[in-house]
Amino acid sequence: MVIRHMERVGKSTAGASSERHWAMSLCPIGQETTNSIRERPLSQRVPRSSSHILANMLSLPAAHLLAVYIATFMYGIYVVTLGMAGRALLTLPSGEWRTRRDINWIILAVFCALFINDTLDTVLALLEAMDAFAIYSGPGGPTHVFSHGSGFMTLTKTVCVGIQTLIGDAILIWRCWFIWKSKTQLVIVLPVMGWIANCVLNAWVDQLLSKVTEGLVTGSKIQPFGRAFWILSICINIYATGLIVLRLWMVERNNSQFRLGTGSATTATTKRKTPLARAMRNIVESGLLITVSSILMCIAFTKQSTLNFPASAFAFQSVGIAFNLIIIRSSNYANQETIAPSSIQFHSSPPAALGRGIHTTTTVITDAKQDTLSYPLVHIHKGTESGDYAV
Repeated sequence: MVIRHMERVGKSTAGASSERHWAMSLCPIGQETTNSIRERPLSQRVPRSSSHILANMLSLPAAHLLAVYIATFMYGIYVVTLGMAGRALLTLPSGEWRTRRDINWIILAVFCALFINDTLDTVLALLEAMDAFAIYSGPGGPTHVFSHGSGFMTLTKTVCVGIQTLIGDAILIWRCWFIWKSKTQLVIVLPVMGWIANCVLNAWVDQLLSKVTEGLVTGSKIQPFGRAFWILSICINIYATGLIVLRLWMVERNNSQFRLGTGSATTATTKRKTPLARAMRNIVESGLLITVSSILMCIAFTKQSTLNFPASAFAFQSVGIAFNLIIIRSSNYANQETIAPSSIQFHSSPPAALGRGIHTTTTVITDAKQDTLSYPLVHIHKGTESGDYAV
């Protein structure tokens, strides 16, 4: 009996020592503890994926602090462009105030709405950061403040982001309709449907977030609707910007046959100096800014990363800046054409393919005002055909 008992004790000791040896082999050198036996087997340990690393790249307080830095810096850029765009909308090149008839009221209304929404979001971001890092002293620290999804400031900021995106998409669709209305209005059917769907998605996301007492806007219940919102916004931006550029390119191609040096004498530099070519570049650059920022936002949101907050601040401010840049640059181009109209040259006779009796006018429309510049190319009494190019 004594021998059997000793054998059992020996086996249990050997098993314990072998289990301890296995556990110690999983621990790094210098980190052996008595709790090493509790380590998971190697087969049960899940390696960290790239998405997991991305999601935990920054802590929640650090991500919000970085978002405040980005928001305030870009808000400064926005305010500078705001002053320049406001001057173009409300004053003439001579410095005099525009009359009510000369003001583009649709653009001015969007201009004011973006300013109010942008300022509100920036102020709330600063107040929330002050509350988290300087005022609140309860359990959880800053993380508790930032993870309170249904809190007034968190919920209002989310609403502001949705409104800013919807306003930016709406004005882009309006510009697309304005460019294409003389040709066909069916091109805006798809972006309008997408915009209406985004309005519904944005309202639903805000409604879900209002019920979250402890959680983030990137939570699993909100994920499908928020992801769909940003994907639709990206599609609207690409679609509408592409249609605007296509229409401008079509008009530019038609107008090019009336310029001197249409053939081999026309250089790339000459093409870039035309008003429509510069307008195309302006639209592409501004649209690219909004599209890239929305893509970054969509990626961070989909990964449920804390980088969602800095990306959201960047995408939010990009809408107002891009909107102002279009006004500023289009106004500058219009002023240059007004000062030096002699820089545009035409053939003394129209191409034979266009027929007889052509009287062509070019309508140049900017966000600041509408200027109709008529260039009579040739007028033959035998015929009454006319062509209008609305830009």
